[in-house]
Amino acid sequence: SIPTLVVHGKQDDVVPVEESIAFAELNPDYVNLHVVDDDHFLQSNLDASWDLIDDHICQMEKQS
Repeated sequence: SIPTLVVHGKQDDVVPVEESIAFAELNPDYVNLHVVDDDHFLQSNLDASWDLIDDHICQMEKQS
């Protein structure tokens, strides 16, 4: 299993957020889901999204 970060916007009108929630619930050991107040393109708060990505990568580096 590969640790997987999923960042999904609450207002995504392309892919329902329920899809990511279901994926995370089926794979709790390696999926880290963050539902954010944004749309499909995650551009409203890029700094917060990049922080999540950076944190995820740092955690992966610590585990290796």
